[in-house]
Amino acid sequence: MKDDYNFKPASKLTIEELKAENKRLAAMIKADREARGVPPEPPADFVSVAMAWTLYERCQPLHQFAIKYAQLCDKANEVLPLSDEQIQWAQSFRPYIELIGKVKDSTGIKVLGVCLAVLISNIEKHAEYDSAFELVRSMFISLDFLKGEYHPPRLDQYAWIWNAGKEENDKFRREVYEEYERLKDEEYFEVEYKRLCDHFDSIRHLY
Repeated sequence: MKDDYNFKPASKLTIEELKAENKRLAAMIKADREARGVPPEPPADFVSVAMAWTLYERCQPLHQFAIKYAQLCDKANEVLPLSDEQIQWAQSFRPYIELIGKVKDSTGIKVLGVCLAVLISNIEKHAEYDSAFELVRSMFISLDFLKGEYHPPRLDQYAWIWNAGKEENDKFRREVYEEYERLKDEEYFEVEYKRLCDHFDSIRHLY
């Protein structure tokens, strides 16, 4: 990357330089997609806020495991080994996290999904870290965000549309919570989850 242009941290760029950088990155992405023979834009997001939040909640065992593992490594001041079974268990949450990343109308939930994905990567590659400090520092960045600044994330933080009026948002919130309640039924959840997985598999090649 540094061979292609003079690297400068984003905090040092002017507004005009930021605009130019955005255009440059957009052109790179477009060229890459053209080279791969896929449409200029990826498919539209298709997962509802209620489903994405339900999937996020179902990833809480992974979250708690990551907290405990990071604490143990920090206390021991060494990268503690993980078994293949533990790594595979962590990886089993990846299908949930992939769908969280396709949520409509909620950048915030997308970010939660990214944090969970980073934790899986930390767990998968734990043996590649040179020190416990490096591993724990990387994990704590995600864990700190998932913890929230004042309290853990809640669904009500994300059940709204930033550029909509009160009436539209009230309707949207009601629909989100109604679907969220339906998804508590395991049979209903499994049907909806399979439908979304099948759809994702049918368009995965377009990303």
